[in-house]
Amino acid sequence: MLEVSLAEKLIEQITRYTDYNVNIMNGDGIIIASRDPDRISAYHEPAWRILHGKEDIITVDSDSDYPGVSRGINMAIEIDGRRAGVVGVTGDPDEIRPIALIIKMSIETMIRYEDQKMRMLRRRTKEECLLEMILTDEAPDPGRLRGLMKELGYRTDVPRTAVLCRTVKSGRQAVLSLMKSSPLYRKDDILLLPGEEYILLFKSGISAPSPGQHTAILKEHQLLAGEYLQWISDHLSPRDMVCSFYAGTLQNTPLQYHAAYMHCKWLEKHTDGPGRIVSFYDHIGEYTAQCIPFRELQQIYSVYGDAMPEELRARCLEIAGSLIDSDFNIAAAARKTYMHKNTFTYQYNKLCGQLGIDPRSSSLDKWFMTFLYYYLKRAAAPESREQHK
Repeated sequence: MLEVSLAEKLIEQITRYTDYNVNIMNGDGIIIASRDPDRISAYHEPAWRILHGKEDIITVDSDSDYPGVSRGINMAIEIDGRRAGVVGVTGDPDEIRPIALIIKMSIETMIRYEDQKMRMLRRRTKEECLLEMILTDEAPDPGRLRGLMKELGYRTDVPRTAVLCRTVKSGRQAVLSLMKSSPLYRKDDILLLPGEEYILLFKSGISAPSPGQHTAILKEHQLLAGEYLQWISDHLSPRDMVCSFYAGTLQNTPLQYHAAYMHCKWLEKHTDGPGRIVSFYDHIGEYTAQCIPFRELQQIYSVYGDAMPEELRARCLEIAGSLIDSDFNIAAAARKTYMHKNTFTYQYNKLCGQLGIDPRSSSLDKWFMTFLYYYLKRAAAPESREQHK
């Protein structure tokens, strides 16, 4: 049934365009809004009969037909097949019939519009609650989170990859439209807006993995997410728009969406350059190393770091870093450092000789060099130097 506040708003709008008295009645036959304030709260028998009987329209030909009811036309207000109330227009029935029908249709249209606005507002409010839980709650209440997602129409049993998109404020709507128009966009994708320059996507694409299929499905998810983001990037290029995509981790439960979002934020902080598509799984070694408390690395490697001259320390960071980024492929690492392969090999062998290790023939030495590199890199960071003055 109609709320008083909405009925009053409808009367205010309608009476701007007509001099006829208009009343709106609720399910109890009570006038809840009227152009004539003295009529409010009065009982209106024809309205009660319409809402509790089979008649859609009751015409009152005389002021004496019903106690306290003036002559006029009273019609059911119908919204989505249900009677939400009654609108009455006072006057000569033959004269006002066309006007009354227009008023009825106008009121029904306005109610639908207001109802749509409220649904959108309620959805936006729920989406804001969902966004807040994902951004800030490390351990969300499972029932509340899943219930909220179901209310919004999102399945909770679909694996999704988190992607944080950073664009300029003025271009976000264009990127958002592209993301929705892509042929790779799915109804189970979730799009949220955490700030004026960001779009947070949880990309679906395939059903939940069944036993024995996890490896293939994980790879398929990564390929799908990459293809989807590349499609968007390709369509942004002709518009001269720069947008960065940080593809985080794949999760099969909403309870891990906060962690997936934080992986995206870590990528944003630790990878360089706008206009890129960056995958968390390509940086998992560095992320894992950064999860190790610096004190642990210091207790293991400080004796080596302290004993290394500045030149050797710089060479280790350059050589080891390029090798780690190239999966210890000498030729690829040489290209990263812009060295000739023979020059790089000489420098690498010299470094290994000084450290007394051989990562190419020993997996243990490979791990040693990897974590020595991350220790030296973190020790050289300004915040580390400040802490250890």
